[in-house]
Amino acid sequence: MSLDPADNRMVAYLLGTLTEDEQTRFELEVLAHDDRYEDMLAVEDELTYAYLQNELSADDRARFEARLASTPAGRQRAAFAGALLDVIGAVPAAPGARPASAASSSGRRPAMWPSSAYAWLQVAAAIAVMAGGVWMATSLGAMRRENARLQGEHSAREQQFRQEIDAARVRLDLLARDLASAQKRVVFSFFLTPGRTRSAGELSRIRVPSMVDDVQLRLERKNADHHDGYRTAIRTAEGDEVWSDTLPAPSADGTLTAHVPAAALRTGDYELTLTGLAKDARSDDLATYDFTVIRR
Repeated sequence: MSLDPADNRMVAYLLGTLTEDEQTRFELEVLAHDDRYEDMLAVEDELTYAYLQNELSADDRARFEARLASTPAGRQRAAFAGALLDVIGAVPAAPGARPASAASSSGRRPAMWPSSAYAWLQVAAAIAVMAGGVWMATSLGAMRRENARLQGEHSAREQQFRQEIDAARVRLDLLARDLASAQKRVVFSFFLTPGRTRSAGELSRIRVPSMVDDVQLRLERKNADHHDGYRTAIRTAEGDEVWSDTLPAPSADGTLTAHVPAAALRTGDYELTLTGLAKDARSDDLATYDFTVIRR
């Protein structure tokens, strides 16, 4: 049997002489490359032809028959092929029969049109044995189909997984928005003017609903001043300090803004003192703001 050197590994695979690791690598190679699968089918045809023509060694012939007879259908085909070969051996060559032409450029054995009953009998035997000789190609074909099916399932699962991830991201975005909305603080703003006193009945009244989180007190200043910073403190009518903090720089209209937690202010009268701070640690009392808080 004459084959291209590149076909030897395919023959070894078809005859079962590769090691388990070599067989696994070869199957993965065939599954991954369509051209290798087509080459293997062609080599299997060559191997079957060589079997019919008694071109295989005794060991290879035994291996071929053993692989062919590995299934009940294969054993039936092998028996039928053997019977046909016995008949062919008893029939003399047809007069004027022409041998096959030289190998084609692809290196594969060329086809030959039958010109006698003997040739037709050869073709019949070839068909019978080749029908059984595709056992390995059929197995690999099934493996290829299973591989394609698994890849399709993997792609479908991957697509479903991505869709689930996208849906989870949407849910997380909605939850984040709900959380941000829940955490959004409610702020009420009030304007205070200095100099109003409880004794004169001129206190500013601040009504603070229960849902308010922060009270923004905008402090008017009677006289422009130039300090490096400002500090304010709020005390009850009894003189207990309930809140104090430094203030940011005045706004464009000269007002200062104090952000007071609503929880620090209960219903009652309060006094807010504004102090100017200098870099040399000096401080100046600038203004006093009296107001009344009414919680609702």
